[in-house]
Amino acid sequence: MDKKTLRAVNDEIRFFDDTCDNQLAITLLGAAFTGTVSFEASGNLGAAWVACPAVPIAGGASVTSATADGIWLIFPGTGSGFPGTKGLWIRARLSALTGGTVDVFFQPTKA
Repeated sequence: MDKKTLRAVNDEIRFFDDTCDNQLAITLLGAAFTGTVSFEASGNLGAAWVACPAVPIAGGASVTSATADGIWLIFPGTGSGFPGTKGLWIRARLSALTGGTVDVFFQPTKA
């Protein structure tokens, strides 16, 4: 499991899925956090990033960002906008911040 505390706008944590056959659970924890964490993917080694859909673990519609604590799932091989890609960067980026910090955990598992 990878963990990073995001403290400033554009702070990020990245995960490289070399096979694109994992699912990635992203957990956000920030008791006094006010801001937005964006979920993004890059199929070209980070040269360009696009919004990446993540599904709340509790169910519901996919989102490309979050403003509260929770757990989201990303499926790099299918739901990231890069189907069939071998080698994909996924990141959670603090795209807006009003106050506080947020701890972000990445936990890859086999889909």
